[in-house]
Amino acid sequence: ETARVVNGLIDAGINGILSMGTLGEAATMTLDEKLDFMRALVDAAAGRVPVFVGTT
Repeated sequence: ETARVVNGLIDAGINGILSMGTLGEAATMTLDEKLDFMRALVDAAAGRVPVFVGTT
């Protein structure tokens, strides 16, 4: 699902991904969940856009 969303956003013309800031689900995720999600974002973006994690 993450890859599908990332690909759709990139296809729509975004310039970068900012994820897991101070608001939202990141505050309740375990470290392993955060790492898995970060890896999924970076893998799906595949160098096409910059990915920033933990931004506010």
